[in-house]
Amino acid sequence: MKVKIALFFSILFMSMIAAPTIITLIDSSQDVTIFLDLNEEEEESTVEETSKELKLYQTADLNLFFRKTQKIEIVIFHSKNYVSQYLKTTTPPPKFAI
Repeated sequence: MKVKIALFFSILFMSMIAAPTIITLIDSSQDVTIFLDLNEEEEESTVEETSKELKLYQTADLNLFFRKTQKIEIVIFHSKNYVSQYLKTTTPPPKFAI
């Protein structure tokens, strides 16, 4: 299912990019500005933008926040407990053929 969805959107994306070129190659008198001005619709909308305030609260104990993030990031490496299998299998060196 994921492959089909990814394939669908890939084909859709490639067709949106290739459509103006293909239309221009077929008929040079065609108007392809519809494909090129897709973002203009968003700019023409009359939505008023309002400024919003962001309130920041300082906590007295910032170390609590950093302790929580440090606990997540700690990765323990057990090098003393690791036993490599390659050290146990040894082969003699090759003989020189002179």
